[in-house]
Amino acid sequence: MGSGMGSGMGSGMGSGMQQDTLSNKSSGDIEFFIHYAPWCGYSKKALPDFEKFKNECHGTVNSNGTKCKVTILNSDLDGGKAAKEHGVKGFPTVLVKHGDGELKQFPSRDFNSLKKAADNA
Repeated sequence: MGSGMGSGMGSGMGSGMQQDTLSNKSSGDIEFFIHYAPWCGYSKKALPDFEKFKNECHGTVNSNGTKCKVTILNSDLDGGKAAKEHGVKGFPTVLVKHGDGELKQFPSRDFNSLKKAADNA
């Protein structure tokens, strides 16, 4: 599952941006999959940090040579398909995949925690 990036963040909150999409490619990069729902209060609160994280980190390479990929997925735009594929039970949910290919839930939703994880991967 690579990032299969669309050209925008897909916030669905009036931004006019496109939905990110999933692909089945695997890589040694660190990949963040951020699932949210525009009607969810917690998602609305976290979305600015998610967008900032994507803008600052997607496509960058950290000091360890690991490339960061960020995919933001609006569950309303795909009928919840990607969330179901990833086993998401609530919103927002941040999942991270390292080079081993295992998808794990990331415990934090704030920009600084996400950035630190990307920098230290």
